[in-house]
Amino acid sequence: MHSLYALSPLNVVNESPYIAAGITLSTIPLIIPRVGGRIKKALAIIIVVVMMFMVWFYRHPIHSPRNDIKPGDIVSPAYGTVYEILPVEKNGVQYNHISIFLSPADVHVQYIPVDSTFVSTTYDATGKFHLAYEMNKSNDNEKAITVITPHTDASPTPAASSDIYITQIAGYLVRRINTKKFTEGQKLKMGQELGMIKFGSRVDVELPSSYKILIKEGQYLYGPNTTLATVGT
Repeated sequence: MHSLYALSPLNVVNESPYIAAGITLSTIPLIIPRVGGRIKKALAIIIVVVMMFMVWFYRHPIHSPRNDIKPGDIVSPAYGTVYEILPVEKNGVQYNHISIFLSPADVHVQYIPVDSTFVSTTYDATGKFHLAYEMNKSNDNEKAITVITPHTDASPTPAASSDIYITQIAGYLVRRINTKKFTEGQKLKMGQELGMIKFGSRVDVELPSSYKILIKEGQYLYGPNTTLATVGT
């Protein structure tokens, strides 16, 4: 499975307009006659390096269709390293909690992990900005929690007990989480963009225990290119 990358400056403008504006304004000294040639050259190098980094950071992978997906499969909603997998109870239902750590070098786009129906997104802006891999602290970080109900051939009418929770968690350097605006009851497709977190951060996934986990702690996940779990025991 391979991915192409959308490395368009438009990604920077769309995702971080303030940074784009700052880079644009920083080019003004380059056209002022009184600014020396060495200063202009140094400024030009800095601007090019910063712009290249921002364009690379805001890359959006374009995934080719997968023909190995089976009914009941769940793909990873993020690129990053599996930090821990823990059993938890949620609303009286047994779940598996998967934490994925994203370093500043990882793709920071998040994805819908399965064909599903949108339930809700709750944004908690009261949290802190601890380091994302400090699990005992980062659980209190600023976050966006999206709830979806997967579609299954056996159950065309989604059941609440099968809900999947995807949590985008801000990290130490992050001050912004983007989540796409969906409407309640909207049909979502596997691999569809969910949103984006800036710089180092964390994505948690909570799956009902009826899903068999196919990944392990320490494994690197390649977004929708990696199958996270499947229905079964």
